[in-house]
Amino acid sequence: MDEEIELKDFNELFIFQEYESGTPVTQIAAEMGKEAAFVYKVLRGQPQKYEDIKRVREERLNLTLRRVRGVADKITLRYLEDMQEKLNQPDLEEEEKEAVYEQIEQVIKIAKQYADRVNLAEGKATENIALGNAGQLPFKMIVTKTYATKEEADNAPVD
Repeated sequence: MDEEIELKDFNELFIFQEYESGTPVTQIAAEMGKEAAFVYKVLRGQPQKYEDIKRVREERLNLTLRRVRGVADKITLRYLEDMQEKLNQPDLEEEEKEAVYEQIEQVIKIAKQYADRVNLAEGKATENIALGNAGQLPFKMIVTKTYATKEEADNAPVD
């Protein structure tokens, strides 16, 4: 009987630790030789602990996404500066300029995707409010409006 209690405690501890570290429920279940429903049942069996661990897990994910965004921003900036140097070369042919502009467009799309992922992970609703060719610029511009969370709106200064 004591062995069953110890095994149950070990299983719960294992499930909560793995879930908190970011391991998907399906993978936890597979490692235990159980169904995902079993893991969810254990997690939901202690609702307060489950909510606390979900919060920690989400904070870690958000931190990871922000770090990725920071690295991506640095790489993007360095890449765009290199592209600007190429564009400033006096002997650059028009065909080569267009290839550089295409590369710039791809980099900007990737950077925007990471920014959107960070905003969504932080619970900020986003919406594309304008699309189109921005005048004489060699790329399309997308303007994204980010809405304040309820907490941010409540803490905003009143004029």
